[in-house]
Amino acid sequence: MKEITVKEMIERIGNEVVDVESIDVYGVSVNMRKASIIYDEDATVKLLTFAYGDRINGGMSVSYEVDGCIERVTYDEEDDSYTVEFNEYMTDIIISTVNKIRRIK
Repeated sequence: MKEITVKEMIERIGNEVVDVESIDVYGVSVNMRKASIIYDEDATVKLLTFAYGDRINGGMSVSYEVDGCIERVTYDEEDDSYTVEFNEYMTDIIISTVNKIRRIK
C-alpha cells in the first residue's frame, strides 16, 4: 500500500464511476454503487463528496471535510483500490472503480 493525497486520488480516478463501501457499520456507514466523486480544492472548506442516483429515481450524496476528518488515503496496487481513513468516530471507506475486475483473495 502506498499513501497518497486526496488530490492524487482524484487525479488517478478522473471521471470514472466508483463503488464506495464502509469497512464497518458504526458511525456513518456508506454503501454506494456507481457513484461519482466531486472535489473542489479551491473552496474555503475542501469537501470530498460522493454522489449517486439521478433526478428521476432520486439519489444521495455524502460529503467529508478533507482537512477536518480525513487522516490519510492509501492506494492498494494489488487490487487497484483506495482506502480513506478518518481520524475519529467514522469507519474507513474503500473506493474502487466500477470497471475494474477485482481479484478474489
